[in-house]
Amino acid sequence: MTDNTPTTGAPAPRRRRRYVPAVGPKLRWVLNIVFALFALLAINAAYLLGVRVLEHLHDATYQNWFYMIMFLAHLALGLLIVVPVIV
Repeated sequence: MTDNTPTTGAPAPRRRRRYVPAVGPKLRWVLNIVFALFALLAINAAYLLGVRVLEHLHDATYQNWFYMIMFLAHLALGLLIVVPVIV
């Protein structure tokens, strides 16, 4: 039982698969919204952390009405991010 196919030193070229994006055009806008909300949440968290660190370093209270509004915005942004991630 011998195989009569000729053998060469180089393997046969492989066919390249067509690139298929992981996120389609219909979901791209949802992903961009999630990224924007995450960026806003990160900036908001940095502000809240900065106020807390400043309070700890100087033993003073720097939380005012703006801090409370930012804390509420942080909660709202977090909830807004959860909705598209779950969907």
